Amino acid sequence: MNLDIRTIIFLTCLITFTMGAILFAVSRSNPKQIKGVKQWAWSNVLQGVAWMFFAARGEIPDFVSIVVANTLIVAVITMQFQAILRFKGKKSYGWLLYIPTAVSFLMLNYLTFIQPDIAIRTSIIALVCMSFCLLCGHLLVFRQRHPIIFSEWLLSLVFLIIAAVLLVRNIYIWWFDATLAQLFAENNVQSLVFSTICIADILLTFSFALMLNERFREEVLSLAKIDPLTEIYNRAAMEQMYKNELRRASRYKSPVSLLMLDLDFFKTINDTYGHQVGDETLRIFVKSILAKLRSTDILSRYGGEEFALLLPDSDSEGAQIAAERLRQSIEETRIVTGNYSFNITVSIGISEYKFTDDSLEKLVNRADMALYRAKQTGRNRVMVFEEDENKPKRKPTAKKLKLAS
Repeated sequence: MNLDIRTIIFLTCLITFTMGAILFAVSRSNPKQIKGVKQWAWSNVLQGVAWMFFAARGEIPDFVSIVVANTLIVAVITMQFQAILRFKGKKSYGWLLYIPTAVSFLMLNYLTFIQPDIAIRTSIIALVCMSFCLLCGHLLVFRQRHPIIFSEWLLSLVFLIIAAVLLVRNIYIWWFDATLAQLFAENNVQSLVFSTICIADILLTFSFALMLNERFREEVLSLAKIDPLTEIYNRAAMEQMYKNELRRASRYKSPVSLLMLDLDFFKTINDTYGHQVGDETLRIFVKSILAKLRSTDILSRYGGEEFALLLPDSDSEGAQIAAERLRQSIEETRIVTGNYSFNITVSIGISEYKFTDDSLEKLVNRADMALYRAKQTGRNRVMVFEEDENKPKRKPTAKKLKLAS
């Protein structure tokens, strides 16, 4: 049974408008780091406008119902490709990506008013849209740095279905029935083509929304693990990651050491210069540490100005060398913020993990005891907890923190 093409197009118009409005509402609460959502929403709105112009063909000027409507369809698929690029954090190419849209506009004018040819006009627009559909599918499946999730598979599949439908329609126009190029041609193939496109448009935005939901979930999980000020792991994430690393160390009998670091005289910095300067000091402090770490080292904020650093494959001697390197680097760090400039120092306590009857809690307590002794004996130094002596081992002292404005 043939379905009325105008009715299908009108329904598609309403659906795309509705999905665009929903995405605009979602984008209001969208984290700034997630890009492309508003652009996808605009593609739905423009697609709704295009389908509205298609549905009114014969009632409005051909320039609007043919040239403008088809140009908008090309612009829509281009916007969707660009939205995926932005969503994935890839280069979006700006206005350069819309050169095919401009060329399509000129070609549509020529094949509609100067040298009318419905079959060629229909085929060229279909080929342009097919090309962008294939690009979208390729971007979603083959240019990934992480395992492909269900929503990405679904979105790429829908793009491929649209490309396949357009290809079948082109083949049918040139080999079987040229009247299929007429928008409102009444036959089963035309009904199937537009019904499939209508359903595909719904699935496209549904799949994109699923992908967006997955990204939201990732962001929420990330926020639960990351300290917002310093952008390193927080204490909750630290405990889980450190326990996993200690289990690995126990399995393979590989050494691992924990460093507890405390920024010296941080309360004085806050009281002298204000909390904003204190916050910036912590950020610079963390950046200085990260610059000296290996990719396997795990830094986290333990609380306030105290930080924990786990060094896999490092015994206490190796940890001492690394800690002293960090201490010297921090001592040479100059904090310059606003009208203030001063140096900072750090005290460090070290404890090595013992494979027999040991735990993260005991490891932290021992490193904290060494840190406490470092603070007691003058700050700006590295102390290693020695079980045999039941007291930390003292390292050479260094200068006391000096503040200057």
